[in-house]
Amino acid sequence: MRRCGFHPRFTSPQGAGLDKPDSLERLHRWDVLSLIEPESLQGTVDALVEGKPDLLILDHSMPAFQGPSLVRACFEHPDLSGIKVIILTAFHDEDIAVRMQKLGVACVLHKPILHGDLTLAVEQALAAPPKAD
Repeated sequence: MRRCGFHPRFTSPQGAGLDKPDSLERLHRWDVLSLIEPESLQGTVDALVEGKPDLLILDHSMPAFQGPSLVRACFEHPDLSGIKVIILTAFHDEDIAVRMQKLGVACVLHKPILHGDLTLAVEQALAAPPKAD
């Protein structure tokens, strides 16, 4: 079964523009979605190593650290280097998208994000072949 890591801030319709706020809760109940509250960069990396998700969905800006820092830490960690990442951002700056894609992020979605756009991004990320090291 595929598992996704997702920051709980996005369970509200305002957070990611989801038109069905119960969607993430249903996924969590089906045990295909793990919610991780990032308190520290290393603690989040450790939780990801333990959970071994197929996909990580996170925000560019988080309270404890910035999303790109977590992306770099994941891709540098031998147990997480193949993780697929979708990053959400309120910044409408194409330079961010280019930098994130150079890091290896599968998709950058700009808020507000429609339910269908997030669904498509998840499907495409999970269907993509594993990253070459």
